[in-house]
Amino acid sequence: MSILNVDKIQPIGGGSTITVDATDIQASTGTIRASTFSGDVSATGIGVTNINASGIVTATTFKGDGDFVELDVDGHTNLDNVSIAGVTTFSNNVKFDGNTAGRDVTFIRSSNTLELATNAILELGNSGSGDCRLFNNGSDTRIINGDGTLKFESDTYEFKDKDNTVSYLNITSDRKVGINRTSPARHFHAYAAGAGFVAKFEGSYSYSAVEFADTGTTNAPYIGSNSDHFTIATGGNNERVRITSDGYVGIGVTNPEDYNSAGKI
Repeated sequence: MSILNVDKIQPIGGGSTITVDATDIQASTGTIRASTFSGDVSATGIGVTNINASGIVTATTFKGDGDFVELDVDGHTNLDNVSIAGVTTFSNNVKFDGNTAGRDVTFIRSSNTLELATNAILELGNSGSGDCRLFNNGSDTRIINGDGTLKFESDTYEFKDKDNTVSYLNITSDRKVGINRTSPARHFHAYAAGAGFVAKFEGSYSYSAVEFADTGTTNAPYIGSNSDHFTIATGGNNERVRITSDGYVGIGVTNPEDYNSAGKI
């Protein structure tokens, strides 16, 4: 026969083995238990040792090992240990239930999005302290790198706003940095829209300075600030000119007492 349609099969006269040679086995209720299925199986509950199905297996519950040529699952499926060889296609969303409530990972098919819930972590590495982790804590998105260097490798870099309309920072292939400039004219090019002050250099020491050097420089001259005074230094850390906050100019002196004071000339 090609179809065996029963509620329950039980051996008569003792024994525990029933051999059924059929293409389809269907059971509307109850349980089918067997060592091997070969063909089509449709049942509410199936408890088996091994499923080797080259056809279609439709069931609510599987218990034991399954070896499927093709598995089409429609509905909720709990899998304890799965080893998949080959290509597996999911035609709907795929959700990985996190061990901590609310930290699930879901692939949303309609938007082609891999969504990590709040505090669910994307970890790159071998689960050690040196791994790189990416996650959102509910307010901020964070990248945490453990040991070593976090490297970004590209010919150009651009950082834009969340709407992808305003360019904040650009690093070009010839190593020029532009702030609010997509094509910086110099190796550092900053633009302040609607503002006269473009940049501020601030240090935590008693003075703050910017050095200037070329390929032959051994003691770079610098310009900077000392308290509220503007200074120029050469020959290392040797101040040569000072303009005080009162507007006094000192050449070779650090405490000019009038608008033009000079030391050794």
